[in-house]
Amino acid sequence: MSEANSDESKFNELLSCPFCGGSADIDCDATKDITWSIDNAQIACNECGAATEINWCDPLDKESCKKCVVDTISLWNKRAV
Repeated sequence: MSEANSDESKFNELLSCPFCGGSADIDCDATKDITWSIDNAQIACNECGAATEINWCDPLDKESCKKCVVDTISLWNKRAV
C-alpha cells in the first residue's frame, strides 16, 4: 500500500463516538439514475445515537457524491470530546 493510500484510508476511518465511545456507521441514501449515486450522507453512533447533520450532494455528479462522504466523515472525526 502506498503512503498516499495509507493516509487516505486513515482519513476515511470513522473514529469512535466522542460522547460514549461507541462505534459509528455511515448511512448513505442512494438514488437510481444512470448509475447508483448517493444524494446524502450521515454518520450516527450505534450506541447513543449521536449523529452528524445530513450532508447533501448532487446525485448526478460523482465527485460531489465522493466529497459528500469525505466531508461527512471529516465532520464526525473532528468533533470535540
